[in-house]
Amino acid sequence: MISFFDELKVLRKIILSRKKMQIITVCLLLMSSFMLSGVNLTEAPVVTEKEQSLNYTIKNNGVVFFKGGMAKKENLLFITRTCDSIKELLKEKGCPKEKRSIVQKEHKKILRAINKRSSKLLQLLKKGEEVKVVTMGTSLTNGTWKWPTIMTEWLDPLFPGQLVLYNLGVGASATQYSLGAMNPVYHEGKCGIDRIGEVIALKPDVVFIEFGINDAYIPYQISLSQSKKNLIFIIESIQNSIPNVEIILQTTNPVANMGHEKDWPATRPKLEAYYKSYNEIANSKKLVLIDNYPNWLELFKKDRSTFVNYVTDGVHPNLAAYREIVLPEIKKSLLKDKR
Repeated sequence: MISFFDELKVLRKIILSRKKMQIITVCLLLMSSFMLSGVNLTEAPVVTEKEQSLNYTIKNNGVVFFKGGMAKKENLLFITRTCDSIKELLKEKGCPKEKRSIVQKEHKKILRAINKRSSKLLQLLKKGEEVKVVTMGTSLTNGTWKWPTIMTEWLDPLFPGQLVLYNLGVGASATQYSLGAMNPVYHEGKCGIDRIGEVIALKPDVVFIEFGINDAYIPYQISLSQSKKNLIFIIESIQNSIPNVEIILQTTNPVANMGHEKDWPATRPKLEAYYKSYNEIANSKKLVLIDNYPNWLELFKKDRSTFVNYVTDGVHPNLAAYREIVLPEIKKSLLKDKR
């Protein structure tokens, strides 16, 4: 564990040994992370100077800087402290006053946008409360650089240390366990219905749910009607135990045949109907819905090459896709939900 004083020593050494231009470059790199719209970053944001790279990632305790392409302990350079505001953090990093002013305006803009029609998640954060968030879902939810991480990357600079995320996504999972179709070693007891008790035990303020893409998978043999029943059961079970919880549903992307061994569209011929059921249930129960499917479908039809770049295996979006396609829809849905 690196102490705060050790961090300061390393930071001082780095600042004294590097050129002013590189320090400014680091500030600009920070800016790209904190701007609240138009984020367009590659898988590993990198600044290269004399064949040396400086990367960063946002964590609950601040901004972690590291060298090379991996955020490993041996590559660690220094960690910033969590500050009271974005403006203070940028000031601490030496960003010019005018740049701090721009970010502060964006901060105020989004705070003004949070109102009574916005999601409970944002309203609680605006009040300064700690918010427990649980995400339930498939491989499109599970993992380090999936939409929960990108959402946290957006919210953490605005509300430092307030959002506590529990990602319960499991690859290849669905609303229920499918005997014979799923590997029992990895999936038995880890699908949607099986994890209700685990979710309730965490006492979350907000629960995100997405299982449509795998419920529609033919080998799992989960009919559309059964998928609806399962989803409603999950929602109502959580609500009955935690009356004030906010449930947020989410649709994801279409699948495509990329020339791989599996013909993904053939395995999910009714995928759109499963996504539609999420719309129906969200409307009937007055839940927030993050409906990514229409945006993905439009891209798939109008710009197939970009879709291929975003979903290289035909099923799983990459980091750039989550930042450029999914995050804008998350922002829009949470700020102005359709209840």
